Amino acid sequence: KLNNSGVWQWVKTGGDPYNGEFGQSFTSLETYPNGTSIVGGHYTDEISLGSFSDDSPYDGDHDLFVAMIDTNGTWVWASFAGQAQSQKIFDLTIDINGDIFVTGYTYTADFYFGDYLFQNNISLQGQEEYSAFVGKIDRFGDWQWAKTWDAATSSSEGYSMTSDSNGNVIF
Repeated sequence: KLNNSGVWQWVKTGGDPYNGEFGQSFTSLETYPNGTSIVGGHYTDEISLGSFSDDSPYDGDHDLFVAMIDTNGTWVWASFAGQAQSQKIFDLTIDINGDIFVTGYTYTADFYFGDYLFQNNISLQGQEEYSAFVGKIDRFGDWQWAKTWDAATSSSEGYSMTSDSNGNVIF
């Protein structure tokens, strides 16, 4: 974190950058008006965000994470998701109610976002294609839902999103 004069306030990392084939990628960041931030990304093998960690049994494949960090650089919560093969987050946004929406892709039919079972409506069996998804998380890190779209004939990946003043999420 830098202040408005460009002076470093603190720096946080996500574990060993050389762990696994690809390490960790922090791909998205949004901030609440109070300065608390939501960070999203993906990792291989394992990741540690303060006292929150995950050790994926799926070596070499990407799993995803969403985490909250306060204005002092303390990790407040972290949620991890994944299954065999790859899942990645590329962007996230915070709506007017403080809920968090994420987008990315999955290469597997079903997997868990925390305790929420994400069931991909599109059969990926026999295809080597990614399926884009969007998911909703409340401000406490609990997954509310996830949806996919368009992967019947080719890959789809969610790279960018925003929310409007009515609370709608736009991809």
